[in-house]
Amino acid sequence: RATLAVTRGLPDIRWPADVATAQDALQRWEQQCADAQAASAAALSHVGGLIRRANRAINDGRSGQAAGIRRAIAEAVPALPSVPAHIAGQIEQLDKRLHELQDWKSYAVAPKRAQLIEQMQALVGANEAPPELADRIRQLQDEWKSLHRGGAGQSEADWEAFHQAAEAAYQPCREYFAAQARIRESNLLRRKALLDDIVRFDTGHDWANADWKEVARVLRHARQEWRNANPVDRTANKSLQALFDEVLKNLQDRLDAQYRMNSEHKQSLIQQVQRLSNEPDTRKAIEDVKRLQTAWKTAGLVSHQEDQRLWEEFRQYCDAVYRRSQEAYAKFAAELEANRARAVDLCMQAEACAGLTGDPLYGAAAQVRQFRDDFDALGELPRGESGDLKARFERAIRGYERAVREQRLQEERQSWSHLFAVSNEVRLFQLAGLEKSEAELEALRQSVRSTIDGVLQWPKGGLQAIERKLAQPVSADVAANEAALRKLCIRAEILTDTPTPTADQPLRREHQLQSLVQGMGQSADSRRDSFEALVFEWIAVGPTSTNVYYELLERFNDCLVKVQRLG
Repeated sequence: RATLAVTRGLPDIRWPADVATAQDALQRWEQQCADAQAASAAALSHVGGLIRRANRAINDGRSGQAAGIRRAIAEAVPALPSVPAHIAGQIEQLDKRLHELQDWKSYAVAPKRAQLIEQMQALVGANEAPPELADRIRQLQDEWKSLHRGGAGQSEADWEAFHQAAEAAYQPCREYFAAQARIRESNLLRRKALLDDIVRFDTGHDWANADWKEVARVLRHARQEWRNANPVDRTANKSLQALFDEVLKNLQDRLDAQYRMNSEHKQSLIQQVQRLSNEPDTRKAIEDVKRLQTAWKTAGLVSHQEDQRLWEEFRQYCDAVYRRSQEAYAKFAAELEANRARAVDLCMQAEACAGLTGDPLYGAAAQVRQFRDDFDALGELPRGESGDLKARFERAIRGYERAVREQRLQEERQSWSHLFAVSNEVRLFQLAGLEKSEAELEALRQSVRSTIDGVLQWPKGGLQAIERKLAQPVSADVAANEAALRKLCIRAEILTDTPTPTADQPLRREHQLQSLVQGMGQSADSRRDSFEALVFEWIAVGPTSTNVYYELLERFNDCLVKVQRLG
Protein backbone atom coordinates (compact mmCIF):
# COMPACT_ATOMS: atom_id res chain seq x y z
CA ARG A 1 0.00 0.00 0.00
CA ALA A 2 1.32 3.44 -0.97
CA THR A 3 0.72 6.66 0.98
CA LEU A 4 0.08 9.95 -0.87
CA ALA A 5 0.59 13.19 1.01
CA VAL A 6 -1.04 16.28 -0.50
CA THR A 7 -0.80 19.93 0.26
CA ARG A 8 -1.96 21.34 3.60
CA GLY A 9 -5.70 21.08 4.01
CA LEU A 10 -6.19 18.01 1.77
CA PRO A 11 -6.80 14.54 3.26
CA ASP A 12 -4.27 11.70 3.33
CA ILE A 13 -5.17 8.33 1.79
CA ARG A 14 -3.76 4.80 1.93
CA TRP A 15 -4.15 2.98 -1.45
CA PRO A 16 -5.42 -0.61 -1.26
CA ALA A 17 -3.85 -3.33 -3.38
CA ASP A 18 -7.12 -4.22 -5.14
CA VAL A 19 -7.67 -1.99 -8.20
CA ALA A 20 -11.46 -1.72 -7.91
CA THR A 21 -11.24 -0.87 -4.28
CA ALA A 22 -8.50 1.65 -5.04
CA GLN A 23 -10.71 3.35 -7.63
CA ASP A 24 -13.48 3.79 -5.03
CA ALA A 25 -10.95 5.16 -2.54
CA LEU A 26 -9.64 7.54 -5.20
CA GLN A 27 -13.13 8.89 -5.90
CA ARG A 28 -13.72 9.45 -2.18
CA TRP A 29 -10.37 11.15 -1.85
CA GLU A 30 -11.11 13.46 -4.82
CA GLN A 31 -14.48 14.38 -3.24
CA GLN A 32 -12.78 15.12 0.07
CA CYS A 33 -10.21 17.26 -1.67
CA ALA A 34 -12.97 19.17 -3.49
CA ASP A 35 -14.80 19.73 -0.21
CA ALA A 36 -11.61 20.90 1.52
CA GLN A 37 -10.83 23.29 -1.34
CA ALA A 38 -14.41 24.70 -1.20
CA ALA A 39 -14.16 25.20 2.58
CA SER A 40 -10.79 26.91 2.16
CA ALA A 41 -12.21 29.20 -0.54
CA ALA A 42 -15.22 30.05 1.67
CA ALA A 43 -12.95 30.80 4.66
CA LEU A 44 -10.76 33.00 2.46
CA SER A 45 -13.83 34.83 1.12
CA HIS A 46 -15.13 35.30 4.68
CA VAL A 47 -11.82 36.86 5.79
CA GLY A 48 -11.82 39.15 2.75
CA GLY A 49 -15.36 40.29 3.53
CA LEU A 50 -14.40 41.03 7.15
CA ILE A 51 -11.42 43.10 5.98
CA ARG A 52 -13.69 45.16 3.69
CA ARG A 53 -16.22 45.74 6.54
CA ALA A 54 -13.43 46.82 8.92
CA ASN A 55 -12.10 49.33 6.36
CA ARG A 56 -15.59 50.79 5.86
CA ALA A 57 -15.95 51.21 9.65
CA ILE A 58 -12.55 52.97 9.80
CA ASN A 59 -13.59 55.26 6.91
CA ASP A 60 -16.69 56.21 8.93
CA GLY A 61 -14.67 56.82 12.12
CA ARG A 62 -16.27 53.87 13.97
CA SER A 63 -13.13 52.62 15.70
CA GLY A 64 -15.00 50.45 18.19
CA GLN A 65 -16.82 48.54 15.47
CA ALA A 66 -13.62 48.24 13.44
CA ALA A 67 -11.77 46.81 16.46
CA GLY A 68 -14.52 44.23 16.94
CA ILE A 69 -14.31 43.12 13.29
CA ARG A 70 -10.49 42.91 13.62
CA ARG A 71 -10.94 40.44 16.47
CA ALA A 72 -13.28 38.39 14.25
CA ILE A 73 -10.57 38.34 11.53
CA ALA A 74 -8.02 37.06 14.06
CA GLU A 75 -10.40 34.22 14.94
CA ALA A 76 -11.07 33.36 11.26
CA VAL A 77 -7.45 33.31 9.97
CA PRO A 78 -6.44 30.00 11.65
CA ALA A 79 -9.13 28.23 9.61
CA LEU A 80 -7.28 29.07 6.36
CA PRO A 81 -4.95 26.35 4.95
CA SER A 82 -2.50 29.16 4.27
CA VAL A 83 -2.63 32.98 4.34
CA PRO A 84 -2.10 34.43 0.85
CA ALA A 85 0.35 37.32 0.61
CA HIS A 86 -2.32 39.80 -0.54
CA ILE A 87 -4.53 38.89 2.47
CA ALA A 88 -1.60 39.27 4.87
CA GLY A 89 -0.83 42.68 3.33
CA GLN A 90 -4.43 43.81 3.65
CA ILE A 91 -4.49 42.76 7.33
CA GLU A 92 -1.23 44.61 7.98
CA GLN A 93 -2.61 47.76 6.33
CA LEU A 94 -5.86 47.42 8.29
CA ASP A 95 -3.95 47.22 11.60
CA LYS A 96 -1.99 50.33 10.70
CA ARG A 97 -5.14 52.35 9.89
CA LEU A 98 -6.97 51.10 13.02
CA HIS A 99 -4.06 52.07 15.28
CA GLU A 100 -3.92 55.54 13.70
CA LEU A 101 -7.68 56.04 14.23
CA GLN A 102 -7.50 54.88 17.86
CA ASP A 103 -4.51 57.12 18.56
CA TRP A 104 -6.36 60.09 17.06
CA LYS A 105 -9.49 59.43 19.13
CA SER A 106 -7.46 59.08 22.30
CA TYR A 107 -5.82 62.44 21.56
CA ALA A 108 -9.21 64.06 20.77
CA VAL A 109 -10.97 62.95 23.99
CA ALA A 110 -8.16 63.98 26.36
CA PRO A 111 -9.49 67.57 26.83
CA LYS A 112 -13.00 66.20 27.38
CA ARG A 113 -11.66 63.81 30.06
CA ALA A 114 -10.02 66.74 31.86
CA GLN A 115 -13.27 68.69 31.67
CA LEU A 116 -15.27 65.79 33.11
CA ILE A 117 -12.76 65.37 35.96
CA GLU A 118 -13.02 69.09 36.75
CA GLN A 119 -16.85 68.96 36.72
CA MET A 120 -16.91 65.88 38.97
CA GLN A 121 -14.47 67.45 41.43
CA ALA A 122 -16.69 70.55 41.56
CA LEU A 123 -19.54 68.36 42.81
CA VAL A 124 -17.59 67.32 45.93
CA GLY A 125 -19.27 69.13 48.84
CA ALA A 126 -21.82 70.78 46.50
CA ASN A 127 -24.88 72.20 48.28
CA GLU A 128 -27.44 70.32 46.16
CA ALA A 129 -30.33 68.07 47.11
CA PRO A 130 -29.06 64.45 47.10
CA PRO A 131 -31.46 63.17 44.37
CA GLU A 132 -30.43 65.95 41.97
CA LEU A 133 -26.77 65.52 42.93
CA ALA A 134 -26.94 61.77 42.23
CA ASP A 135 -28.50 62.41 38.80
CA ARG A 136 -25.71 64.87 37.97
CA ILE A 137 -23.03 62.35 39.02
CA ARG A 138 -24.63 59.63 36.88
CA GLN A 139 -24.75 61.98 33.89
CA LEU A 140 -21.02 62.69 34.17
CA GLN A 141 -20.28 58.96 34.55
CA ASP A 142 -22.32 58.19 31.42
CA GLU A 143 -20.41 60.87 29.50
CA TRP A 144 -17.11 59.33 30.66
CA LYS A 145 -18.22 55.88 29.46
CA SER A 146 -19.33 57.26 26.11
CA LEU A 147 -15.86 58.78 25.54
CA HIS A 148 -14.22 55.35 25.59
CA ARG A 149 -16.97 53.32 24.02
CA GLY A 150 -15.44 53.90 20.62
CA GLY A 151 -12.17 52.20 21.48
CA ALA A 152 -10.18 55.27 22.58
CA GLY A 153 -7.73 54.39 25.33
CA GLN A 154 -8.06 56.00 28.70
CA SER A 155 -5.38 57.19 31.10
CA GLU A 156 -5.31 55.20 34.32
CA ALA A 157 -4.36 58.38 36.23
CA ASP A 158 -7.31 60.28 34.68
CA TRP A 159 -9.69 57.43 35.47
CA GLU A 160 -8.45 57.23 39.09
CA ALA A 161 -8.92 61.01 39.57
CA PHE A 162 -12.42 60.88 38.06
CA HIS A 163 -13.40 57.81 40.11
CA GLN A 164 -12.15 59.24 43.42
CA ALA A 165 -14.01 62.52 42.82
CA ALA A 166 -17.20 60.59 41.98
CA GLU A 167 -16.93 58.54 45.19
CA ALA A 168 -16.41 61.68 47.31
CA ALA A 169 -19.22 63.60 45.60
CA TYR A 170 -21.65 60.69 45.99
CA GLN A 171 -21.11 60.28 49.76
CA PRO A 172 -23.96 62.69 50.79
CA CYS A 173 -26.22 60.86 48.31
CA ARG A 174 -25.24 57.51 49.78
CA GLU A 175 -26.15 58.77 53.27
CA TYR A 176 -29.36 60.35 52.02
CA PHE A 177 -30.54 57.23 50.19
CA ALA A 178 -29.67 55.12 53.22
CA ALA A 179 -31.83 57.44 55.33
CA GLN A 180 -34.62 57.22 52.77
CA ALA A 181 -34.38 53.43 52.90
CA ARG A 182 -34.76 53.57 56.68
CA ILE A 183 -37.75 55.87 56.29
CA ARG A 184 -39.36 53.45 53.84
CA GLU A 185 -38.67 50.62 56.26
CA SER A 186 -40.19 52.64 59.12
CA ASN A 187 -43.28 53.42 57.05
CA LEU A 188 -43.61 49.75 56.15
CA LEU A 189 -43.56 48.89 59.86
CA ARG A 190 -46.20 51.57 60.48
CA ARG A 191 -48.38 50.03 57.78
CA LYS A 192 -47.92 46.57 59.27
CA ALA A 193 -48.91 47.87 62.72
CA LEU A 194 -51.92 49.68 61.23
CA LEU A 195 -52.98 46.52 59.39
CA ASP A 196 -52.70 44.53 62.64
CA ASP A 197 -54.93 47.09 64.39
CA ILE A 198 -57.57 46.89 61.65
CA VAL A 199 -57.53 43.08 61.67
CA ARG A 200 -57.95 43.09 65.45
CA PHE A 201 -60.83 45.55 65.11
CA ASP A 202 -62.48 43.39 62.45
CA THR A 203 -62.10 40.12 64.35
CA GLY A 204 -62.79 41.56 67.81
CA HIS A 205 -65.77 43.80 67.03
CA ASP A 206 -69.24 42.77 68.25
CA TRP A 207 -70.90 42.76 64.84
CA ALA A 208 -74.21 41.68 66.33
CA ASN A 209 -74.30 45.06 68.11
CA ALA A 210 -72.00 47.00 65.85
CA ASP A 211 -71.17 50.67 66.42
CA TRP A 212 -71.44 51.76 62.80
CA LYS A 213 -70.23 55.29 63.47
CA GLU A 214 -67.05 53.77 64.88
CA VAL A 215 -66.75 51.48 61.85
CA ALA A 216 -67.00 54.48 59.51
CA ARG A 217 -64.44 56.38 61.62
CA VAL A 218 -62.00 53.44 61.58
CA LEU A 219 -62.26 53.21 57.79
CA ARG A 220 -61.56 56.94 57.34
CA HIS A 221 -58.69 56.83 59.83
CA ALA A 222 -57.14 53.69 58.31
CA ARG A 223 -57.13 55.11 54.77
CA GLN A 224 -55.64 58.40 55.94
CA GLU A 225 -52.94 56.78 58.08
CA TRP A 226 -52.06 54.36 55.27
CA ARG A 227 -51.56 57.30 52.92
CA ASN A 228 -49.49 59.11 55.55
CA ALA A 229 -47.15 56.10 55.96
CA ASN A 230 -45.48 56.80 52.65
CA PRO A 231 -43.09 56.28 50.86
CA VAL A 232 -42.54 52.53 51.18
CA ASP A 233 -40.67 49.90 49.19
CA ARG A 234 -43.07 48.84 46.44
CA THR A 235 -42.01 45.21 46.34
CA ALA A 236 -42.21 44.75 50.10
CA ASN A 237 -45.52 46.61 50.21
CA LYS A 238 -47.22 44.62 47.42
CA SER A 239 -48.53 41.74 49.53
CA LEU A 240 -49.23 44.09 52.44
CA GLN A 241 -51.28 46.35 50.17
CA ALA A 242 -53.31 43.42 48.90
CA LEU A 243 -54.12 42.29 52.46
CA PHE A 244 -54.94 45.86 53.51
CA ASP A 245 -57.31 46.27 50.56
CA GLU A 246 -58.95 42.95 51.37
CA VAL A 247 -59.51 43.80 55.06
CA LEU A 248 -60.84 47.29 54.27
CA LYS A 249 -63.12 45.88 51.58
CA ASN A 250 -64.53 43.48 54.15
CA LEU A 251 -65.22 46.36 56.57
CA GLN A 252 -66.61 48.55 53.79
CA ASP A 253 -68.89 45.74 52.60
CA ARG A 254 -70.28 45.36 56.12
CA LEU A 255 -70.82 49.12 56.37
CA ASP A 256 -72.41 49.31 52.91
CA ALA A 257 -74.78 46.49 53.83
CA GLN A 258 -75.82 48.44 56.93
CA TYR A 259 -76.20 51.59 54.82
CA ARG A 260 -78.53 49.74 52.45
CA MET A 261 -80.63 48.42 55.33
CA ASN A 262 -80.87 51.88 56.92
CA SER A 263 -81.66 53.42 53.53
CA GLU A 264 -84.52 50.96 53.02
CA HIS A 265 -85.85 51.84 56.49
CA LYS A 266 -85.74 55.58 55.72
CA GLN A 267 -87.44 55.03 52.38
CA SER A 268 -90.19 53.19 54.28
CA LEU A 269 -90.56 56.22 56.59
CA ILE A 270 -90.80 58.47 53.51
CA GLN A 271 -93.61 56.33 52.11
CA GLN A 272 -95.46 56.52 55.44
CA VAL A 273 -95.21 60.29 55.72
CA GLN A 274 -96.24 60.63 52.07
CA ARG A 275 -99.49 58.78 52.82
CA LEU A 276 -100.18 61.19 55.71
CA SER A 277 -100.57 64.04 53.24
CA ASN A 278 -104.04 62.58 52.47
CA GLU A 279 -105.02 61.92 56.09
CA PRO A 280 -108.31 63.80 56.79
CA ASP A 281 -107.57 64.11 60.52
CA THR A 282 -104.88 66.79 60.45
CA ARG A 283 -104.21 66.52 64.19
CA LYS A 284 -103.55 62.79 63.88
CA ALA A 285 -101.50 63.42 60.74
CA ILE A 286 -99.27 65.89 62.59
CA GLU A 287 -98.86 63.55 65.55
CA ASP A 288 -97.89 60.76 63.17
CA VAL A 289 -95.43 63.05 61.40
CA LYS A 290 -93.76 63.86 64.74
CA ARG A 291 -93.58 60.16 65.52
CA LEU A 292 -92.00 59.48 62.13
CA GLN A 293 -89.54 62.36 62.65
CA THR A 294 -88.44 60.75 65.92
CA ALA A 295 -88.08 57.42 64.16
CA TRP A 296 -86.01 59.11 61.45
CA LYS A 297 -83.44 60.31 64.01
CA THR A 298 -82.84 56.72 65.15
CA ALA A 299 -82.93 55.14 61.70
CA GLY A 300 -79.13 54.80 61.54
CA LEU A 301 -76.40 55.91 59.18
CA VAL A 302 -76.51 56.04 55.40
CA SER A 303 -73.93 57.47 53.03
CA HIS A 304 -73.63 61.25 53.33
CA GLN A 305 -74.81 62.00 49.79
CA GLU A 306 -77.84 59.73 50.05
CA ASP A 307 -78.65 60.99 53.54
CA GLN A 308 -79.07 64.55 52.22
CA ARG A 309 -81.33 63.40 49.38
CA LEU A 310 -83.52 61.21 51.60
CA TRP A 311 -83.83 63.91 54.25
CA GLU A 312 -84.91 66.54 51.73
CA GLU A 313 -87.58 64.20 50.39
CA PHE A 314 -88.76 63.24 53.90
CA ARG A 315 -88.87 66.87 55.05
CA GLN A 316 -90.79 67.90 51.94
CA TYR A 317 -93.65 65.56 52.82
CA CYS A 318 -93.50 66.58 56.49
CA ASP A 319 -93.85 70.24 55.49
CA ALA A 320 -96.80 69.36 53.26
CA VAL A 321 -98.59 67.76 56.25
CA TYR A 322 -97.91 70.78 58.46
CA ARG A 323 -99.22 73.18 55.82
CA ARG A 324 -102.55 71.35 55.78
CA SER A 325 -103.36 72.75 59.18
CA GLN A 326 -103.09 76.52 59.35
CA GLU A 327 -103.14 76.50 63.10
CA ALA A 328 -100.52 73.77 63.33
CA TYR A 329 -98.46 75.47 60.67
CA ALA A 330 -98.70 78.84 62.43
CA LYS A 331 -97.55 77.24 65.65
CA PHE A 332 -94.73 75.54 63.81
CA ALA A 333 -93.76 78.85 62.18
CA ALA A 334 -93.81 80.56 65.59
CA GLU A 335 -91.50 77.86 66.90
CA LEU A 336 -89.22 78.40 63.94
CA GLU A 337 -89.16 82.16 64.62
CA ALA A 338 -88.52 81.65 68.32
CA ASN A 339 -85.71 79.26 67.49
CA ARG A 340 -84.31 81.76 64.99
CA ALA A 341 -84.39 84.61 67.52
CA ARG A 342 -82.75 82.42 70.15
CA ALA A 343 -80.12 81.37 67.62
CA VAL A 344 -79.38 85.01 66.78
CA ASP A 345 -79.09 85.85 70.48
CA LEU A 346 -76.69 82.95 71.07
CA CYS A 347 -74.61 84.09 68.09
CA MET A 348 -74.38 87.64 69.47
CA GLN A 349 -73.42 86.44 72.94
CA ALA A 350 -70.75 84.11 71.54
CA GLU A 351 -69.41 86.93 69.35
CA ALA A 352 -69.23 89.20 72.41
CA CYS A 353 -67.21 86.57 74.31
CA ALA A 354 -64.81 86.32 71.36
CA GLY A 355 -64.09 90.04 71.81
CA LEU A 356 -63.02 89.71 75.47
CA THR A 357 -59.40 89.83 76.66
CA GLY A 358 -57.46 88.93 79.77
CA ASP A 359 -59.04 86.96 82.62
CA PRO A 360 -62.63 87.67 81.43
CA LEU A 361 -61.76 85.81 78.20
CA TYR A 362 -60.76 82.69 80.15
CA GLY A 363 -63.69 83.11 82.53
CA ALA A 364 -66.18 82.94 79.66
CA ALA A 365 -65.22 79.33 78.77
CA ALA A 366 -68.05 77.71 80.75
CA GLN A 367 -70.52 80.22 79.32
CA VAL A 368 -69.39 79.47 75.76
CA ARG A 369 -69.82 75.74 76.39
CA GLN A 370 -73.36 76.44 77.56
CA PHE A 371 -74.00 78.45 74.41
CA ARG A 372 -72.97 75.38 72.42
CA ASP A 373 -75.33 73.12 74.37
CA ASP A 374 -78.19 75.62 74.01
CA PHE A 375 -77.63 76.00 70.27
CA ASP A 376 -77.51 72.22 69.75
CA ALA A 377 -80.74 71.90 71.74
CA LEU A 378 -82.62 74.31 69.48
CA GLY A 379 -85.41 72.86 67.40
CA GLU A 380 -85.73 73.40 63.68
CA LEU A 381 -84.74 76.71 62.16
CA PRO A 382 -86.24 78.47 59.14
CA ARG A 383 -85.03 76.66 56.08
CA GLY A 384 -83.74 79.79 54.36
CA GLU A 385 -81.76 80.92 57.41
CA SER A 386 -80.72 77.66 59.04
CA GLY A 387 -77.41 77.30 57.20
CA ASP A 388 -76.42 80.94 57.70
CA LEU A 389 -77.24 80.89 61.43
CA LYS A 390 -75.31 77.69 62.02
CA ALA A 391 -72.36 79.07 60.08
CA ARG A 392 -72.49 82.35 62.04
CA PHE A 393 -72.58 80.51 65.37
CA GLU A 394 -69.67 78.27 64.38
CA ARG A 395 -67.66 81.34 63.32
CA ALA A 396 -68.34 82.95 66.70
CA ILE A 397 -67.25 79.80 68.58
CA ARG A 398 -64.13 79.52 66.44
CA GLY A 399 -63.47 83.21 67.03
CA TYR A 400 -63.62 82.68 70.79
CA GLU A 401 -61.35 79.63 70.61
CA ARG A 402 -58.94 81.57 68.40
CA ALA A 403 -58.92 84.49 70.85
CA VAL A 404 -58.12 82.10 73.70
CA ARG A 405 -55.31 80.48 71.70
CA GLU A 406 -53.86 83.85 70.71
CA GLN A 407 -53.98 85.16 74.28
CA ARG A 408 -52.35 82.01 75.61
CA LEU A 409 -49.73 82.21 72.89
CA GLN A 410 -49.07 85.85 73.72
CA GLU A 411 -48.72 85.07 77.42
CA GLU A 412 -46.52 82.12 76.64
CA ARG A 413 -44.32 84.18 74.34
CA GLN A 414 -44.02 86.79 77.07
CA SER A 415 -42.98 84.14 79.60
CA TRP A 416 -40.31 82.83 77.20
CA SER A 417 -39.20 86.40 76.55
CA HIS A 418 -38.80 86.90 80.32
CA LEU A 419 -36.82 83.66 80.53
CA PHE A 420 -34.39 84.71 77.80
CA ALA A 421 -34.07 88.24 79.21
CA VAL A 422 -33.22 86.96 82.69
CA SER A 423 -30.87 84.33 81.21
CA ASN A 424 -29.06 87.09 79.34
CA GLU A 425 -28.73 89.12 82.54
CA VAL A 426 -27.26 86.08 84.29
CA ARG A 427 -24.91 85.65 81.31
CA LEU A 428 -23.67 89.22 81.69
CA PHE A 429 -23.27 88.66 85.44
CA GLN A 430 -21.24 85.48 84.83
CA LEU A 431 -19.18 87.20 82.13
CA ALA A 432 -18.34 89.98 84.56
CA GLY A 433 -17.43 87.35 87.14
CA LEU A 434 -14.55 86.24 84.95
CA GLU A 435 -12.89 89.65 85.44
CA LYS A 436 -14.29 91.29 88.62
CA SER A 437 -13.80 90.41 92.26
CA GLU A 438 -16.51 88.98 94.49
CA ALA A 439 -17.00 92.33 96.18
CA GLU A 440 -17.51 94.10 92.87
CA LEU A 441 -20.02 91.45 91.78
CA GLU A 442 -22.33 91.85 94.79
CA ALA A 443 -24.25 94.78 93.29
CA LEU A 444 -24.69 92.87 90.02
CA ARG A 445 -25.87 89.80 91.94
CA GLN A 446 -28.49 91.86 93.75
CA SER A 447 -29.66 93.35 90.45
CA VAL A 448 -30.06 89.86 88.93
CA ARG A 449 -31.94 88.64 92.00
CA SER A 450 -34.23 91.69 91.84
CA THR A 451 -34.97 90.95 88.17
CA ILE A 452 -35.76 87.30 88.93
CA ASP A 453 -38.10 88.22 91.78
CA GLY A 454 -39.88 90.72 89.53
CA VAL A 455 -40.94 88.16 86.91
CA LEU A 456 -44.56 87.13 87.54
CA GLN A 457 -44.94 84.44 84.87
CA TRP A 458 -42.37 81.82 83.91
CA PRO A 459 -42.64 78.94 81.44
CA LYS A 460 -42.81 75.57 83.14
CA GLY A 461 -39.40 74.80 84.64
CA GLY A 462 -38.05 78.22 83.65
CA LEU A 463 -37.39 79.60 87.15
CA GLN A 464 -35.68 76.37 88.19
CA ALA A 465 -33.45 76.56 85.10
CA ILE A 466 -32.44 80.15 85.95
CA GLU A 467 -31.71 79.24 89.55
CA ARG A 468 -29.52 76.34 88.40
CA LYS A 469 -27.68 78.61 85.95
CA LEU A 470 -27.09 81.19 88.65
CA ALA A 471 -25.83 78.58 91.13
CA GLN A 472 -23.63 76.56 88.78
CA PRO A 473 -19.83 77.12 88.58
CA VAL A 474 -19.00 79.55 85.81
CA SER A 475 -17.30 78.01 82.74
CA ALA A 476 -14.40 80.25 81.72
CA ASP A 477 -14.15 78.64 78.26
CA VAL A 478 -16.11 81.29 76.34
CA ALA A 479 -15.23 79.75 72.96
CA ALA A 480 -16.59 76.35 74.02
CA ASN A 481 -19.78 78.02 75.28
CA GLU A 482 -20.24 79.83 71.98
CA ALA A 483 -19.69 76.57 70.08
CA ALA A 484 -22.36 74.92 72.25
CA LEU A 485 -24.86 77.71 71.48
CA ARG A 486 -24.06 77.49 67.75
CA LYS A 487 -24.79 73.74 67.75
CA LEU A 488 -28.07 74.40 69.56
CA CYS A 489 -28.98 76.94 66.85
CA ILE A 490 -28.29 74.37 64.12
CA ARG A 491 -30.33 71.69 65.92
CA ALA A 492 -33.20 74.19 66.26
CA GLU A 493 -32.99 75.08 62.55
CA ILE A 494 -33.06 71.41 61.57
CA LEU A 495 -36.02 70.79 63.87
CA THR A 496 -38.01 73.71 62.39
CA ASP A 497 -36.85 73.42 58.74
CA THR A 498 -35.18 76.84 58.99
CA PRO A 499 -32.28 77.71 56.63
CA THR A 500 -28.80 77.76 58.22
CA PRO A 501 -26.22 80.43 57.28
CA THR A 502 -23.64 79.27 54.76
CA ALA A 503 -20.78 79.37 57.26
CA ASP A 504 -22.55 76.82 59.48
CA GLN A 505 -23.65 74.47 56.68
CA PRO A 506 -20.90 71.88 57.43
CA LEU A 507 -22.06 71.66 61.05
CA ARG A 508 -25.65 71.28 59.90
CA ARG A 509 -24.78 68.39 57.60
CA GLU A 510 -23.25 66.55 60.55
CA HIS A 511 -26.63 66.64 62.31
CA GLN A 512 -28.88 66.38 59.26
CA LEU A 513 -28.93 62.62 58.79
CA GLN A 514 -30.12 62.03 62.36
CA SER A 515 -32.59 64.90 62.01
CA LEU A 516 -34.07 63.34 58.83
CA VAL A 517 -34.74 60.04 60.59
CA GLN A 518 -35.98 61.42 63.91
CA GLY A 519 -37.92 64.39 62.56
CA MET A 520 -40.08 62.55 60.01
CA GLY A 521 -43.74 62.60 60.97
CA GLN A 522 -43.27 64.68 64.13
CA SER A 523 -46.46 66.29 65.32
CA ALA A 524 -46.57 69.93 66.44
CA ASP A 525 -46.70 68.80 70.09
CA SER A 526 -43.66 66.49 69.84
CA ARG A 527 -41.70 69.15 67.95
CA ARG A 528 -42.65 71.66 70.60
CA ASP A 529 -41.45 69.36 73.41
CA SER A 530 -38.17 68.76 71.59
CA PHE A 531 -37.64 72.49 71.15
CA GLU A 532 -38.37 73.26 74.80
CA ALA A 533 -35.63 70.80 75.70
CA LEU A 534 -33.28 72.80 73.43
CA VAL A 535 -34.31 76.02 75.22
CA PHE A 536 -33.31 74.64 78.61
CA GLU A 537 -30.02 73.42 77.12
CA TRP A 538 -29.52 76.98 75.87
CA ILE A 539 -30.21 78.45 79.32
CA ALA A 540 -27.65 76.09 80.92
CA VAL A 541 -24.74 77.19 78.68
CA GLY A 542 -22.09 79.34 80.34
CA PRO A 543 -21.11 82.95 79.50
CA THR A 544 -20.33 84.04 75.95
CA SER A 545 -19.29 87.26 74.26
CA THR A 546 -22.16 89.67 73.68
CA ASN A 547 -21.84 90.06 69.90
CA VAL A 548 -21.86 86.33 69.24
CA TYR A 549 -24.63 85.75 71.79
CA TYR A 550 -27.04 88.22 70.18
CA GLU A 551 -26.27 86.90 66.71
CA LEU A 552 -27.06 83.32 67.76
CA LEU A 553 -30.01 84.38 69.94
CA GLU A 554 -31.67 86.00 66.91
CA ARG A 555 -31.40 82.75 64.93
CA PHE A 556 -32.60 80.65 67.86
CA ASN A 557 -35.53 82.99 68.55
CA ASP A 558 -36.68 82.77 64.91
CA CYS A 559 -36.98 79.00 65.36
CA LEU A 560 -38.83 79.44 68.67
CA VAL A 561 -41.41 81.68 66.99
CA LYS A 562 -42.00 79.01 64.33
CA VAL A 563 -42.63 76.35 66.97
CA GLN A 564 -44.99 78.63 68.88
CA ARG A 565 -46.98 79.28 65.71
CA LEU A 566 -47.33 75.55 65.12
CA GLY A 567 -48.56 75.19 68.72
